[in-house]
Amino acid sequence: MQEDFFRQLVERAPDVIYRYQLRPTRAYVYVNPAISRVLGYSPDEFYADPGIYQKLLHPEDNPLLAMLTEAPSTFTLRCQHKAGGWRFLEHHSVPVFDAAGDVVAIESIVHDVTESTPGETAKPNEAAEFEQLRQMTRIAVHQINNTLTEAMGLLDIVRHRANLAPPMATMIGQALTSVTTASQQLAKLQQEIHPK
Repeated sequence: MQEDFFRQLVERAPDVIYRYQLRPTRAYVYVNPAISRVLGYSPDEFYADPGIYQKLLHPEDNPLLAMLTEAPSTFTLRCQHKAGGWRFLEHHSVPVFDAAGDVVAIESIVHDVTESTPGETAKPNEAAEFEQLRQMTRIAVHQINNTLTEAMGLLDIVRHRANLAPPMATMIGQALTSVTTASQQLAKLQQEIHPK
């Protein structure tokens, strides 16, 4: 009974609601009927083509797709309607993780904000663009910091476990200091970009 209620609620929602599976194969697991009104395509067309959304996406917005798998996020993308013209779609997306911590799916609610965007060819408003840039920068800083952390770990292992000649040990120590400083600077930048 309760499951039927929620199913009807989702089926009748004016916003697009979908679940996109990333593993073991890419596929739309669910797309509600609102997709037909918003983009002119049926849910069945999405089920038949796991790459359909990337084909409809404005080329300039393609880099933002990476945000879907990083963390819960809200951003606006431009997608081409089946009848032509661009739709501005505000995504509220959450990655779904398995027990191992890997992203296996993405769940999203998508709201059409085209009417509140001036001009069909206009970009999303400045606040939305700034938020998208901030999110992309936060993700880039996080990925770079992960790489630096791995490098620090490897350098520390080499320094402590290898029988190094004094000049080599000094070089490894200096490299470790440089990587540690860079990591601290990135952490500071990350805090400025995305304060807690």
